This record gives sequence, C-alpha cells and structure tokens, in this order.
Amino acid sequence: MANAVNMRSALKGAYGPLPDDYAATLRNGLDANAALLTLADQLLLVAKYESGEEDSELQSVPLRDLVLNVTEQLQSTAAARGVTIEPTLDGARVPGRKHDLRRAVQNLLDNAVRYAPPGSAVHVTLARADGEAILSVLDSGPGVSAPRVPSLFQRFRSGGAGGGTGLGLYLTRRIAERHGGTVTYARTARAQSVFTLTLPLEDA
Repeated sequence: MANAVNMRSALKGAYGPLPDDYAATLRNGLDANAALLTLADQLLLVAKYESGEEDSELQSVPLRDLVLNVTEQLQSTAAARGVTIEPTLDGARVPGRKHDLRRAVQNLLDNAVRYAPPGSAVHVTLARADGEAILSVLDSGPGVSAPRVPSLFQRFRSGGAGGGTGLGLYLTRRIAERHGGTVTYARTARAQSVFTLTLPLEDA
C-alpha cells in the first residue's frame, strides 16, 4: 500500500514530469499491487472460513444499498470495457457480516463485467421471494464449459468465467453457506450466464 501511494504521487507530478514509458511502468505497478492486495485479502478470508473461527455478531445489512455501492464502484471499469451495468433492485435486509457479503456480491459482479462482451449489458436483479433475498447477475459472456461446472465453486479452479485466482467463487460459496444461503450457476436458453445468490431475509 505504501508503494501504491508513492507511485500515485509520482504519476500526479510530485517528482516532476515523467517520460511516457516510465508513467506506463508505474501504472502497471499499481495494477500489480492491486492484484497482490486482492489475493492477500482473499487468502486471509479463506483462512478465516476454513479455520472454523467464530463469527462476529450479525448485523442488519441493507442488501440493496450494498449492491448499489458495488455497482457504482465498478462503473468506471465496466465503461472502460464498453459494458453497462443495469440494476433492478428491490429493498431487502439480511442478517449477516457486511464486509463478507460485499465481497460475495463484488466477486459475482467482477466476473460478469470481466467476461461480458463489449457493447453488452450486465443485468443485476435483487428480488424477494419465499423469505429469501435473491440476487441474480446475468451476462452474455462465453460462460463456463460443461465439464467445469461441477467444480466451479471449489478452490483454485480458474479459466473461463469464474477465473482469476480461483478463489473468488469459492469464497462466494463459503460466504453464502455461512449466511444460510446458496450460490448457483446456470446457462440460459439465450446463451447467457446467470449467477444467483440467495440469502435468508431478516424478517423471514
């Protein structure tokens, strides 16, 4: 994080004008730092869930606000890829740990934005049914090959949708289960990918 602060300062001109090649190197360094920090955070969360550590007291989490916040933070990344995010969100409160639930939602949206083709939209829907909050994230990306689907939510499974470190979807599953919910993947008749996260409502 300290390295990132210094690199951002340099890019903003704190040490004078920079050659274009050097500025590009600093930007690449910032991207690498961000990836490393994300991986460290994921590994710490994996250790927490696999150690059987006792959970802190549950909060009342306004899921709609949380999802909106994540979508807003991803707007610039989506725009750079030529992708739009279209949310349709009902109000829903769930008992849980806000930081962990945010990570689960962010993992699903990150994947959708990363694999959605330019010019397409990622549809994010939050609804209430049968005592559950149901969050669906739909994109028109290449999807997951049939042989990979059974292991999609296991550790260190990467390549295609749900790729990257191979920890994001695993953590999403563990977070969902710890909150009494589920996460699933399906391919629609229109060749779209949809991830669905369900969580018990606070007033269920």
